[in-house]
Amino acid sequence: MSASDIIGDWLTKQSVSNAEYQSYKAFNSYLYDEFGANHAVSEQGYVQRFLLLQWYQFHRMGYVCTTVNDLIEPSSILHALYMRLKGEEWTHDFIRQTLEALPIKGDFRPFILEEDRLYMHRYWVYEQYIADWLNQNRHTNSSFLSENELPISFSEYNDWVINNFAELDDAKLKVLFQILNSRFSIVTGGPGTGKTFTLEKILRVYQHWFPNKSIVLAAPTGKAAKRMQQSIASDLIEVYGSPMTIHRMLHAQWDGTFRRTKKNKLSADLIIIDEASMIDIDLFYHVLTALDHRTQLVLLGDHHQLESVEAGNLLGDLCAISSEVEKDSSPYQVFELNRVYRQNEASHIPELADAIKKGETDLVEQLLLDSSKADLEWIDSKSDLDMHLPLLSSWAKNDLEYSLALLEDSDLKDSYKVLSPYKVGPFGCHTINRIMDQSASKQKAPSRTSAWYLGRPVIVQVNDPNTNLFNGDMGVCSSITPDMIAKLDGEKEEILVSRLPRYDLAFALTIHKSQGSEFDHVLVVLNPEDSPLHTRELLYTAITRAKKSVTLLATLEQIKKAVSTNTSRRTGLMKKISS
Repeated sequence: MSASDIIGDWLTKQSVSNAEYQSYKAFNSYLYDEFGANHAVSEQGYVQRFLLLQWYQFHRMGYVCTTVNDLIEPSSILHALYMRLKGEEWTHDFIRQTLEALPIKGDFRPFILEEDRLYMHRYWVYEQYIADWLNQNRHTNSSFLSENELPISFSEYNDWVINNFAELDDAKLKVLFQILNSRFSIVTGGPGTGKTFTLEKILRVYQHWFPNKSIVLAAPTGKAAKRMQQSIASDLIEVYGSPMTIHRMLHAQWDGTFRRTKKNKLSADLIIIDEASMIDIDLFYHVLTALDHRTQLVLLGDHHQLESVEAGNLLGDLCAISSEVEKDSSPYQVFELNRVYRQNEASHIPELADAIKKGETDLVEQLLLDSSKADLEWIDSKSDLDMHLPLLSSWAKNDLEYSLALLEDSDLKDSYKVLSPYKVGPFGCHTINRIMDQSASKQKAPSRTSAWYLGRPVIVQVNDPNTNLFNGDMGVCSSITPDMIAKLDGEKEEILVSRLPRYDLAFALTIHKSQGSEFDHVLVVLNPEDSPLHTRELLYTAITRAKKSVTLLATLEQIKKAVSTNTSRRTGLMKKISS
């Protein structure tokens, strides 16, 4: 790279003191080579590379695309470079024209500018295919399944549903009334609203009226698939088989490709996918391309939860599109379940969750400061987590007691879990786990030289078919000398610690890892300093893991910042789905 390259030299200098710039430096090197040395250091080349570096930051944040307006405002990490390049002089039209003139070699276009949106090529392909599929399979008033397949009239079918599922509330009955109408449907709702309970009733409907139809149950992760299985009656599992990961359903290969494709379709009549908020745009595209023309698809999930780890906010986008189009003109069905069954009627957790979901900062503050609401507690965070050692030691003790009760099959105690947005850092899970582990070790095995003691909790970080352990599986130390781990998913299995795949301690979990789980008591820890992770969706996801009580260890400023910060990953899906 040329020694006179302003951008390259600046990124090299920054990366010495801040590792975050390393990935920008590598991406800039790619652009430099792609543009060619002469153009890369031209006036236009500098602007084009800066705009793509700005795009790259949004890409890392999970955006499917960016708008020109996104690129006009410099991010904090690139602000000094923006000023050096006199970016304040750039106009909207100038940026657009500059992006239209990207000097890419060959016929392949790695970036596509569509209207006012800049995409990486493959994300543009994915989004366009999803939009076309939804438009082509629009919901109509007539049933997707013909009346010839249903041996009774639809009015008689509705009467049958009412007679056989009288315990269901109106929202769940509506799902069963209309589930036959569309090729694609979404069942969404907060934790404890009965999404998987409704799923089981859907299976009962198909088992009774369409006994010859094949159904596949799937989820984005192995852990989610196991939880899905535990929520469904065993007789239905015997009929339709155990839920599997989406990757397994698509026959994922070692190189990241799938055997199930447009040329090798899935053969199921109905596919139901749970925890759909975890599905990114890439995976959803591959699901749709593998669907046979006769296959129905149903997604279950909470669209207010954290978005997928990878690009997009697929479930959130689909639910938003359905709610914003004119009534009865949505291209698919979205059923929203609102009644919460997880907490008892006296619980204030649903009230807090609803206030967070709606961004009502004043109400959130009021609820947390109300001493009469014993199941909601706020503790003002200190600048050093070690100053909260008594609190963390108490939670470690409670977590251990729960684990030991599971191992001994004694009267089950309440479950406790600490949740944090971050893996590392002074308020991250690694730090919290270290503090809690040291405290628990002193309580349980003060004289042992080994790190292991009964009840020590762990969470698996990778998929390992050889041990039948998957990313997100949790277990506790069940014996010492030899040190063994017992799984906590209801299966009475033990494994030597030496055979464990990569794992972390599990006194504290990241909020992303906690999705789909529930605990009696939850302690949510936020850094007193500003963080881009402090968002409404993150806080909502964290507090809705709790059944009995929520404790927030955070400054009031950061709580209010999170409640008022709504995650919005840019996509063009709304514009591409015709009303």
